[in-house]
Amino acid sequence: AGTLNVNQLFVTNNTAAATNSLFNFTGGTLNTSNTLGTTVATIVVTSNGVFNVNGTWNMVSGNTLMRSATGGVVGTVFIGNNATNAAVNVLPNVAWTLGGLNLAIGSGAATSNAVTVNAGVVSNLNNVSFAGNGGALTVITGGYVNVTGGVTAGTVAGAHGNVIRVSGPGSTLVSSNAGGTANASLQVGYTTTGEAADNQLLIEDGGRVFGLGLFSIGTGIGGGTNKVVVSGANSLLTIAGNINR
Repeated sequence: AGTLNVNQLFVTNNTAAATNSLFNFTGGTLNTSNTLGTTVATIVVTSNGVFNVNGTWNMVSGNTLMRSATGGVVGTVFIGNNATNAAVNVLPNVAWTLGGLNLAIGSGAATSNAVTVNAGVVSNLNNVSFAGNGGALTVITGGYVNVTGGVTAGTVAGAHGNVIRVSGPGSTLVSSNAGGTANASLQVGYTTTGEAADNQLLIEDGGRVFGLGLFSIGTGIGGGTNKVVVSGANSLLTIAGNINR
């Protein structure tokens, strides 16, 4: 697998019939870097379509902008779509804006896929889901993630061992849930079709998680093995809606 180092990336990823730039990220390593505050990557995702990251993407510096081709029609960014060990690393001085897209960490036969936000900022996500095994969303060193919809670790039958970890002073995950407090904001192990077990939300050493809607733990079949752990000085979990378990 090769390595691609770029300081300007523009991908339209529209339809086969359109004149566009098409980027298939099936493996290897992509390093994107540019001057602080400069747009380093712009990626348009086909409406109702997907953009797959099946390798390692190191966002070293600069801003990355993603959006759907048609306003109001939501696409999805997959980190590991039937793939193993795919990763996105959002490093300091990086802002990753997803333009209302969904983010899926793992899908199908995917295992051990990860997004790590290390002092970077990730914003304007619609929903975050884990539909594979052993996936991870890690927010550390003052990283910040803002989700306008919900976050669910373990969304389908067989989605096991996924971990959301928010650790260290200033590290923050916000699930804004614009739909109101009756709708799901944070879910750890949720499926109505089968077992989603051993999924975890870990808030450690001053990390903070805010859920502005419904919070559920293990509400699906076999959900009793899912857990939430808040540990360490100044760690905080704030829920504005109801709690189901």
